[in-house]
Amino acid sequence: MSKHLFAIYFENLDSLLSNKRESESVCFDDASLKNRITKILRIKRDEEFILFDEIIHARFLLKTTEQKKKAFCAELLNKKENLAIEPSITLYLPILKKEAFEYAIYVAAQMGVTTITPVITEKSAKTLPSLERLQKIMIAACEQSKSFVIPKLEQPQEFITAIKFGVGSHPALPRLLRAGSRKICFDENGATAQKLVNKLANNHDGNLIITLGPEGGFSENEKKALETAGFSFYRLTSTVLRSREAVTVGLGIVRSFGFI
Repeated sequence: MSKHLFAIYFENLDSLLSNKRESESVCFDDASLKNRITKILRIKRDEEFILFDEIIHARFLLKTTEQKKKAFCAELLNKKENLAIEPSITLYLPILKKEAFEYAIYVAAQMGVTTITPVITEKSAKTLPSLERLQKIMIAACEQSKSFVIPKLEQPQEFITAIKFGVGSHPALPRLLRAGSRKICFDENGATAQKLVNKLANNHDGNLIITLGPEGGFSENEKKALETAGFSFYRLTSTVLRSREAVTVGLGIVRSFGFI
């Protein structure tokens, strides 16, 4: 059995490796990184590991760790640009209770979601957990899944505004969500998941915009707004799922039928 290959986020890796080529030695002077590699993950000499930042990821072979308390050296095996999983997914995620929302954020990053927009619905929570903590959660998910593109976390928006005008837009710019995007809402009263699978399997073009209701679901006004914006509704199971489980099952379905 091959040894597990650990991936670790390391800020500004791209700059550090800008002039480095394969097989060159790279020395790091970072006590926290060294401790994580040698003490926590127990990576040993001549074992591989991955470092990544927002731009690239690189494989290394650990070499020396004895020079200084903070320092260690590794051989650069290769480096590659981070590429997002296709098709891109924008997730309009209702603000849930803290633990559930953090779980959903982790799953979204793990599944390679490109953009996460927290949305405020009639029945959702109104307060977002710490953005710094959410960023750390997404990084941890990317480390675990080796999905090296960390999702872009947008500022919270009112749900109706978000689905009507799109990510990062302003109501003064009257445009619908990105042209060519397929719009999906996970809803217990929608068509079957098999119909969603068939639709996606027969059409690989375009990005995906996905949303789901908070605990308690969408209001009638919100459902009408979704229909007006062109969303199709699909139920994931024959049972009613909580929002955090719906994120997991729904994104899993989308990513499991030839879309990675």
